[in-house]
Amino acid sequence: MDGMNIGQKPAMTLKVDVDAMPTIKCLECSSMIWQRGLILKWMSPLQSPSGRGEILPVEVLYCKNCGAVLSQSMIEEQQK
Repeated sequence: MDGMNIGQKPAMTLKVDVDAMPTIKCLECSSMIWQRGLILKWMSPLQSPSGRGEILPVEVLYCKNCGAVLSQSMIEEQQK
């Protein structure tokens, strides 16, 4: 065989021209640089499956320049 395991599907290669895609900019300051961050949410014992209060980390992207959190509405505004 050609190095593939039996039953293994060949990897698909997708050619995408990233330069042709629109760049998402911050609506507050027009920066194009984003960083990952965490917002911590508190789940009360009444909501938690374990019956204990828990902290839930939620990953977000925020503007490196001004700190504005990227939202779905920010993306939709730029697609108009």
